[in-house]
Amino acid sequence: GLAAPLSIVAAVVMGVLPTPCLAAVLPSLLLVKPLRWVFDDPEQPVPTPALGANVAWNLATNTMIAVTLVVAIYLKG
Repeated sequence: GLAAPLSIVAAVVMGVLPTPCLAAVLPSLLLVKPLRWVFDDPEQPVPTPALGANVAWNLATNTMIAVTLVVAIYLKG
């Protein structure tokens, strides 16, 4: 879960992604519930709110990457 935001930051630092793409790490705040489950009691089945938060994070991160790439193109041109 944390590899994606770290990858986004690394890609911006290396110049592969434009700076506005840093906004795509914000949806990582949605990972609080899944990470809480991982650290509290991973022996138990994954709670539905944690599953929903994970889906929301995946969709939001990809959407933010797309939106920020469009914004970066608009700002450049």
